[in-house]
Amino acid sequence: MRESFLNALRNELNRRYCPETEEIVSYFDEMIKDREEAGEETGRIIASLGPVNKIADNFAREVRTSESLRDYAEEKEEKETELRESFADVKKIEIACSTYRIVLRSAEDGLTRLNAIQGKRSRIKAKQSGKTLEISQENDYAGMFRNFFRNVKEIGETKERLVLELYVPKEGLDSLEIDTVSGDVELCGIRVRSIEIDAVTADLKIEDVSCRTLSIDEVNGDTVLDGVYCEKGCEIDTVNGDVESLFIDSRDTEINTVSGDVSLTLKGPQNDYRISADRLFKEDSFHGTGERHLEIDTVSGKVSYRFEEDRA
Repeated sequence: MRESFLNALRNELNRRYCPETEEIVSYFDEMIKDREEAGEETGRIIASLGPVNKIADNFAREVRTSESLRDYAEEKEEKETELRESFADVKKIEIACSTYRIVLRSAEDGLTRLNAIQGKRSRIKAKQSGKTLEISQENDYAGMFRNFFRNVKEIGETKERLVLELYVPKEGLDSLEIDTVSGDVELCGIRVRSIEIDAVTADLKIEDVSCRTLSIDEVNGDTVLDGVYCEKGCEIDTVNGDVESLFIDSRDTEINTVSGDVSLTLKGPQNDYRISADRLFKEDSFHGTGERHLEIDTVSGKVSYRFEEDRA
């Protein structure tokens, strides 16, 4: 289905003698794949883009416009807006954003407050249903693309300014779920019973966070844990991303990587742990008899760990 759409788009662009036809098709190919990886169905993605003849018409019209890159950058700057909303009695937060940088911090007033810098073509939508707050990113991909080849650098800089900030009650949440493609995630000073993060190329930083369980599924981004306290367990799965723990206190810690390096500082002493790390011990067995469990499984990544009685 994706290939049929791309072939049709290529034909329409060629009919209009559009420059950079293959680059345009390549952009849409990558964009569709990104949305597929984020869980969207291919048919729905293609339907949301509209007819290929209109996409080609829009692009052909835009490339004939004579406005300068400076004018475009100023127009884009003017269209950025700030969103501020507050929500009461929130216990569960679900975030699905593809490119926004996501930052969560604790608040003293018992409210959940949302602040977001919204781009010209990317908007944040927030909806509360009972005690669940759902936050999503809506993109006008066709509109974003119309000026894509004019100023790739400016578009990249705009993406860096797209920030979603959430201030959550100090007493904590029951659940936090984050689904992102390339938007970095920072959690600082919050309490949550269950945290789940699903990311593709985002970097993750989790600092001074208390939870019962922490689950991270990552592809290429790096993960840094600094002062993370997990009552039950922490599980991190990544392909190429590195995992670094400056300090983690967890009953069970499991790290799985393909080529990503693993460097951990755990709450000690070491004799509290049963440890399995194939890259270090060259065998599939546990070392130690402690009640805590540490398991590190990697194909080619470097592994190191150490223990501290208290956070330095």
